[in-house]
Amino acid sequence: MRTVVLVSSIRSTLLVIGAVGALCLAGQAQTIVDTQTDFSLLGQGINGLQYGYYDSPGLTGSFTTANMVANPVGRWEGPYGDQTPVFSPTLTHEAVDSSGGVIFSSVRRFTDGNGIGPSYTGNAEIVFQIWKTPFGSVGNGVDAFITYNGVNIFETRIPNGSTQANPFVSSQISIHLAPGDTIDFGITDSTRDGISDVVGFTAQVNAVPEPSLLSLVGFGFPVLAIYGMRLSFGKNVSLKR
Repeated sequence: MRTVVLVSSIRSTLLVIGAVGALCLAGQAQTIVDTQTDFSLLGQGINGLQYGYYDSPGLTGSFTTANMVANPVGRWEGPYGDQTPVFSPTLTHEAVDSSGGVIFSSVRRFTDGNGIGPSYTGNAEIVFQIWKTPFGSVGNGVDAFITYNGVNIFETRIPNGSTQANPFVSSQISIHLAPGDTIDFGITDSTRDGISDVVGFTAQVNAVPEPSLLSLVGFGFPVLAIYGMRLSFGKNVSLKR
């Protein structure tokens, strides 16, 4: 009888410790920036985000926010045809001329540690979704891209017919962030046809913490807890006399 109580106590203790260990693993992911929820009309750079364009096509070093205006209706508007480029919390449109031809990419830029936004050093993951809005069905698609410190790390053609609930692209990319690093989320059109090129583009940059001793121990304890359960429910208790 005494041996059974001992095994039961071991099992209970391991179950409790295992649960605590599992809690240590939970909730570690931290969102550094979310382009949708951190969207702001209060000024450029709020939450680390800027809204602008490349004034030399394809050159990330030419990024500018010149003459971008915050419209109280809920979007940033540019100085070109139909007030493009345009940005809302989820949507964007390239800069076009008066005839609808694409002249500049639209770029939503995140800068780590810009002084009025988050600052983070370490491994991170870009989680993003891109879709071509239904009312853009007249257009012929767009080119979406992501750059990291001026280097292109993602690019694809987005055809018509996808929605936010069912995006054409839903993916993630691993990077290492440090203050001063930039990530550009951009839209352009290699065919230069900017008619009905409204595109949904949202992204979250999430911290990826380094494994700590506590989290590694926490990972091991649930395994021990399962072993404790097997001790309790097994028929062969080795200490029994």
